[in-house]
Amino acid sequence: MCENASYASVRSHIQPLSANERSRPPWQIPNKGRKFTPKQDRMALQDKYINPFTDYGFQKLFEAAEIARFDPAEKAKYEESLKYYRDLKNVVDTSFEEGKEEGRAEKEIEMILKSHDAGVLTETISRITGKSIEEIEKIIKEAGR
Repeated sequence: MCENASYASVRSHIQPLSANERSRPPWQIPNKGRKFTPKQDRMALQDKYINPFTDYGFQKLFEAAEIARFDPAEKAKYEESLKYYRDLKNVVDTSFEEGKEEGRAEKEIEMILKSHDAGVLTETISRITGKSIEEIEKIIKEAGR
């Protein structure tokens, strides 16, 4: 189903059902040039109705309303747990980013060492990696090669 077109505008281009087809259940109607299968028709009908517990962020609104009814002691506990959660999440996110950076650095060092072992000149390695010749020579010396 096209996201830009409304259900009604798309339905208007579909051939009308014959009298025989109207008397049959939707899953038994043959799909003669229509754009939707019977299952898609049922899904489009379900889209017309709002489930207040799952649609349009109502679940978040209900949670916010529940939090708003907390007494001061419960609200303080909630705020404390929320602070703890955010701190923990920030630690994990920061650790993940630092780990990615360390991995990239190790991979770059490995590439420099493999290139040096293959006989590639340090000037060429410098142009490829963007590191200075001094940095490359320092990495090679630290590796003992």
